[in-house]
Amino acid sequence: MLIHSLSRVIDLLVTIKKKLDVLFHILEVLAFRYHLIGSRADLSSRLSDSIREFNGDLLLFRDSVKNKLNEAWYWGDSRAHEFLDGWMYENPMLHYILWCYEDSIQNRGYSTGSCTIENEQIEHISPQVPPEGETLATGYDVNENNEYSQEFREKKLNCIGNLMLISGSHNASIGNKPFGDKLESYKSNPLLKQQAEIATFLDKGEMLWKSEQIDRRKYLTLPFRNGISKIYILIDFSRTSNP
Repeated sequence: MLIHSLSRVIDLLVTIKKKLDVLFHILEVLAFRYHLIGSRADLSSRLSDSIREFNGDLLLFRDSVKNKLNEAWYWGDSRAHEFLDGWMYENPMLHYILWCYEDSIQNRGYSTGSCTIENEQIEHISPQVPPEGETLATGYDVNENNEYSQEFREKKLNCIGNLMLISGSHNASIGNKPFGDKLESYKSNPLLKQQAEIATFLDKGEMLWKSEQIDRRKYLTLPFRNGISKIYILIDFSRTSNP
């Protein structure tokens, strides 16, 4: 009798956990999208009907929230994808995304866990505009005047494929150095795999970081290496498992 009762309690707890997992996931999606997009539009009022009509059916609630978000372009799925695919520098979710990516590429059996980076910063692999009086170093996607094109500045320089986690001291030490020098410093990092793996995006026999390399890394960083990434699960409500 006691064993049967305990079994029922365990089954109930498992059911509750599954439902809480779905609910927490929906809330995580909302928090992620809210900070990613950062629209001035009032998100709470847009979702008020979904919240007021919630009757305990989490899948119905999920679909209602998704529909409400997609009624407005600025909160919708396509808008969220535009942000991830575009200018990500200084986006409040950038560090979170890059840490998710880092966790996904650590060796099997290892994890970044609670490790931290002293004075954590974002590195532009292709450097930003060099200090006044200096020119861009070698190894980057520049024209005959040793300058980035307007398209490169707008679509590549600040996209996630050109951005990486780095410590403040490391970032200061490499600045506007040639790409080859930067690459050697990345390889020597004992902690962050996303730095060491930069070499894997290069064309054979070339020491150049150009638009093609940035695109390769961007499309690997967002979907991640093995299947659907946490970021796209956050974007796509339909991937929420049934409670």
